Amino acid sequence: MDPVCGLRVDPEHPVAASTYRARTYYFHSAACKAEFDAHPDQFVHSADVVPAGGTTEEPGDRYGAQRASIEATYLEHGAPPEEAHRNAEAIVEKLHRPRGRA
Repeated sequence: MDPVCGLRVDPEHPVAASTYRARTYYFHSAACKAEFDAHPDQFVHSADVVPAGGTTEEPGDRYGAQRASIEATYLEHGAPPEEAHRNAEAIVEKLHRPRGRA
């Protein structure tokens, strides 16, 4: 997925790519690449990205795909990236919080 907007990107045919911290991130547009290049730390933690090698989830991140999907929905509705990330984190946390016994 494009780490900026959350759209799926074919790693074999991306519009653009950037390498950051020894990982390659793929983008569906030059605008998303430019945004990522300007502030990569805002995006590397929040997206279900496809690094070089083809795996789609960060090690130990069981809910990365779910978080990315929720975040993409917020972005599609015009939310700023920081707000989309914050809201997605909160929703995933609430969904997977252990429930108390009645």
